[in-house]
Amino acid sequence: MLFEVFIICTTVFSLWIIGKLLVLLDVVYVPKKKCVHLWRSAKHLNQAVYCSICEIMLTSTGFYCESCGVCADSQCIHSAELVLKCKENYTQSSPTDKTIRDQMHMWIKGNLTQVYECCVCQRDIDYHGRPGLYGYRCCWCQRGAHVNCFAKASDDNVCDFGSYRNLIIPPNHVFMKRRRLQRITSIVTPDWLDWKPLIVVANLKSGDSTAAGVMATFRSVLNPIQIFELSTSGPEDALRLISKIRSVQCRILVAGGDGTVGWILNELVRKNIKPLPEVSIMPIGTGNDLSRVLNWGGVPPQELNPMELCEKIQSAEMVYLDRWHIDIEGRRSRRLHMNWLPHRKLQMYNYFSIGVDAQIALNFHKARDSPFYIFSSRILNKILYLGFGTQQVLDQYCVGLEKKIMLYIDEKNIELPELQSVVVLNIDSWGAGVKLWQMSSDDNDTRSHSISDGVIEVMGIVSSFHMAQLQVGLNRPIRLGQGRKVRIVIREPFPVQADGEPWIQTPCEVNISCNGQVKMLKCTA
Repeated sequence: MLFEVFIICTTVFSLWIIGKLLVLLDVVYVPKKKCVHLWRSAKHLNQAVYCSICEIMLTSTGFYCESCGVCADSQCIHSAELVLKCKENYTQSSPTDKTIRDQMHMWIKGNLTQVYECCVCQRDIDYHGRPGLYGYRCCWCQRGAHVNCFAKASDDNVCDFGSYRNLIIPPNHVFMKRRRLQRITSIVTPDWLDWKPLIVVANLKSGDSTAAGVMATFRSVLNPIQIFELSTSGPEDALRLISKIRSVQCRILVAGGDGTVGWILNELVRKNIKPLPEVSIMPIGTGNDLSRVLNWGGVPPQELNPMELCEKIQSAEMVYLDRWHIDIEGRRSRRLHMNWLPHRKLQMYNYFSIGVDAQIALNFHKARDSPFYIFSSRILNKILYLGFGTQQVLDQYCVGLEKKIMLYIDEKNIELPELQSVVVLNIDSWGAGVKLWQMSSDDNDTRSHSISDGVIEVMGIVSSFHMAQLQVGLNRPIRLGQGRKVRIVIREPFPVQADGEPWIQTPCEVNISCNGQVKMLKCTA
């Protein structure tokens, strides 16, 4: 018995050591087999599909492969694994072998996910709802062909990866070491104009769990090694893959909320990724304020169309976003018997606030972290926010904020009116789409707002009832000023938040200053 325990402990310790060594060696994990089907329930599809083996219509117990689109019922899934290949992720080769072989089309019969135009006769592949497997589709270049035209379409079987090849890492350019522990050794840049591969990172904990659908959607168009899920290992694996794509501008699609986007942006800067990737957003959080400013919307599209999403990303405009450094220096408090000075540094992209809105966000986060919070949905989150906002009308926890803090903009002391919240804005979207700066403007106002000018705006909110009025456009916020540096002296413990992450801040001095810029993609479609 003791010997068996010793063997188990030794094995676990050895695997832990190997894992640490792989991280130090900058290893990118990949599946042991390079063309494994990624099965998902067919109930997630919005169309009737047929088994690729027996050709019967699938019920909710059937499956489809996220990567290649092959379908199978529960009885045929084993046969599909043996007979039908999936997309290859990489080339099994020695590190010194840089010979790039041609990539062949990978044709999949039937179950076309949209109206395809035949690449031979240029007519729509439409069979008027008749049951069965009709037409062919290449799961790399997304070209389609009628059954009768397929012989001509497959004459030249070399695939050029189609209209969205600038987003794809071609598997014939990904090289692996032939060892027991397989890892990517290099990615050779294809000879394509403006190649900017897209890396998709998704947070399954954001919003109402739309991230799984986003991952499945992009696996059908991109190389599956380009898709990463954040809740298990964070962004480390995605950043390792980007580091293998040397001297090439990458794009990143973040499927998550504002907190997830900020997390990725901070890691890109901390890891000193060069060149800095351009970041786009799939809004699946609760507020999605940065996504709204960059025209990606406040909610995800009802139907995830991979072609439409790729088109939007390819045509998006690169813009710079200011990155603000927040330095929080603790202050001694006799009332709290604090003889030590806590010091905290963090980065901000959207806004920093102190007062009633931060208190509501803090209550919401406590509720979401509760074991009683079982169902995650955007509607439920908004109801919780509304409930906690109503509670603050009665509690009045943040009354008299103007007497408990001091505000300096560019070292000028600002006289504060009666307030319950001060909001420091980098983007003009707060509280799930409220444009505070725009709402407070008048006809004679000449002061502009920009996300890339190194200037930040400071706004005041009177109460939680005032917040509710702002949400429906029945009132205006109070402008406190603009500047390149903001300093706030907090004399008593107060709730604060930075980009939607709230906490209770003890007496301190908060200094906010610009700390460079990051690259974002603004949707123009």
